[in-house]
Amino acid sequence: MVSSVQVGPGTSLSIAGATLPSDQFEPLGFSASGEVSGKLVLAGYGIQKPELGRKDLDGAALKDTGSGSQEERLVTRLRHVVRRRKNESFVR
Repeated sequence: MVSSVQVGPGTSLSIAGATLPSDQFEPLGFSASGEVSGKLVLAGYGIQKPELGRKDLDGAALKDTGSGSQEERLVTRLRHVVRRRKNESFVR
């Protein structure tokens, strides 16, 4: 079990040619080296529960909607516990 991850001197993340400062991203314990390209899509927490007031995927262009573009999508989502209001967990 991985309990913590530290950003090492060789760890970096570049988007559109710009390298992000190391405090702006967090590698996961199963991260690997590599290169990818595609359209970046933010999916919030990835929760789609309208009855609970969460529609994180509404408006997220997760796949081609008829434009004919075959560009890959790179979906990123937020981690940790969702909060509805200050100090109130979404998860019960």
